[in-house]
Amino acid sequence: MTEPGEQKAPWEGHEDPRMQAYYYGFTPTGDAAVDWVLHAVAVAGKGCHSTEFWSDAGDAGYLASHGLRGDSYVEAIQNAAEDAAKYRGSDTRAGGAHEKVVLAVVDGHEDAWCAKCAQPYEKAHPEEQR
Repeated sequence: MTEPGEQKAPWEGHEDPRMQAYYYGFTPTGDAAVDWVLHAVAVAGKGCHSTEFWSDAGDAGYLASHGLRGDSYVEAIQNAAEDAAKYRGSDTRAGGAHEKVVLAVVDGHEDAWCAKCAQPYEKAHPEEQR
C-alpha cells in the first residue's frame, strides 16, 4: 500500500495478474513485485509465441492493456523487473555499483554479465579486459 505522497507501485490495481502464457504458466509467489515480473513474462508469452520477435516494437497498446510499460515485450519485461527492484529498495541500472556476475566458465573463459549494465561484462567494461 502506498503512503500519501508516494508513487503507486505499477502492480497496484492489478490484483489478478496474468500468470498463464500460451505454452506455459506460473504459480503466484505471493510477493507482488516478483509476481509482476512473472506477469510481464506471461503477457509476452501469450501475446507472441516466438521469443524471436519479443524485441520487435509495436505492441505498446497490448502491453498497456495489461498495465505494462514498453513498446516491445523485452522492454516491458525489463521495465517490470526494474519497477520491482525499485519498489523493493534494490539498486537498479540508474544507481548502484557495477558488479561482475560470472554465469559459467567454459574452457577457461568466463561468461560474465554486469549486473548494473545488464549486458556482457567484457562489452560493458572493455577497459578492464586489458
